[in-house]
Amino acid sequence: MRVLLYVAAFLVFLAGLQLFLFPERTDSWFAWTIDPPMTAVFLGAAYWSSAVLEVGGARSVTWQRARLSVWPVFLFTTLTLVVTLVHLDRFHLGPAHPLGARVVTWAWLAIYVWWCR
Repeated sequence: MRVLLYVAAFLVFLAGLQLFLFPERTDSWFAWTIDPPMTAVFLGAAYWSSAVLEVGGARSVTWQRARLSVWPVFLFTTLTLVVTLVHLDRFHLGPAHPLGARVVTWAWLAIYVWWCR
C-alpha cells in the first residue's frame, strides 16, 4: 500500500504540474480541454493537495493512520473514472487531437482503470 500511495502521489503531482503551470495548453497537453484556464489552475492545485495527502498516508507508521488517506483516494479515483467514462466524448482520443494529448488521455484512462480494478 505504501508503494501504491507513493506512485499515486507522483502521478497526481504530474497532473497538477500540467494543469497548474500550463493551464492554457490543456488542449495539447492534457486528457481533455479545460476552459477557462483558471479552472485548470484550480484542478492542478487540488491534485497537488492530493499528493500531500497520499505522501502523508504512505509515510504513516500504522495502518490506522494510513487508511485515512487510502479511502478518500479510492473514492476520488472511482468517481473520476465514472465521470470520465460518462464524458468520454470530451477526451482527446481521436486523430484530430495532438499526439501528446492522446498519449496523456490513454495514460489517464489506463491509470484510472488499473487503480479501480
